[in-house]
Parts: sequence; structure tokens; C-alpha cells
Amino acid sequence: MNFMNYTIHPVEFFVSFIILVFIFTCCLIPVISMILNSKMKVMFAEQLKMNEDIKELQEITGKVFRVHGHILSELEASFKDLIVWHEEESVLNKLNEHHINPKE
Repeated sequence: MNFMNYTIHPVEFFVSFIILVFIFTCCLIPVISMILNSKMKVMFAEQLKMNEDIKELQEITGKVFRVHGHILSELEASFKDLIVWHEEESVLNKLNEHHINPKE
């Protein structure tokens, strides 16, 4: 048999191409699903942590925050500033209740 003079027919090429794509896809689908699954687990864990931080902030400040995803990182970054601001606000409110003017 001489393979040097063999020319591939377009139908044979198409069938072999389809078989290769099928095999390649069957191998890639589990890998892609594992990658997506691990990323979803990480995102879910981060969301749970942010929800815990917001609950903690609500307990400390006594305020209810309705927060969406794009504001969460901003809240997390300014967590300490919000606590300080709330403490200053509560001190000023107590002073105002007793009609005391704080010195600037």
C-alpha cells in the first residue's frame, strides 16, 4: 500500500474532523465544569463573608443597610470609618439631648 499517492476525500476529512471535535469536546467539558464549579464556590464563599460583615456592621451601628454587589467592597473598605462616624454621631446626639454644645 502506498500512502504517498493517497488524496483525502472532503467527506472523509469532514467525518474525521467531526470525530476529533467530538473527542476534544468530551475531554474538555469535565475540565471546564470543574473550573467553573470551583470559581462558583469561591464566589459563594466571598458573598457569605460579605454578608456576615454587613450583619456585623448592622449590629454595631443599629442601622439596616440594603446593599448590592458593587457597594459591598466600598462598605468593606470603609468598615472602620463607618463605626467611628456612628460613634461620633451618637455622642453628638447625646450632647444635643442635654443641650451641650461640643467644642470644635
